[in-house]
Amino acid sequence: MHLTCEKCAAPMHPMREVRLPFKYICPSCGHETFVLIDFAPPPPENIFGVYVRFSQPATKEEVFAARELFPQLREMSAVELYGIANEAGLVFAGRFTESMSRVYQTNASSLGLSVELKPL
Repeated sequence: MHLTCEKCAAPMHPMREVRLPFKYICPSCGHETFVLIDFAPPPPENIFGVYVRFSQPATKEEVFAARELFPQLREMSAVELYGIANEAGLVFAGRFTESMSRVYQTNASSLGLSVELKPL
């Protein structure tokens, strides 16, 4: 950031400190000024629905892997999840930010699961 001295209009130089607020000193007249920068927050991430696609019929390995990976699926019994997986084939595992959805997708792949992401 380039600043001009309020007193003599010379270009001001920042001090080499990395603390906030930033301190600028005019090399001509010695005038000091402080600048506080409020960095904008990052844009919000998109939200995705994460769905586990089970083979038909679902295998017990898929059911146990899905319950291991997704905390929401642990709330139902393995028998209940097995029934839903065989009936629907696609089970909603939760709403996550895009980055977290990608992590789940990668981890699911390593467990042999097929995961689909759908923007919400």
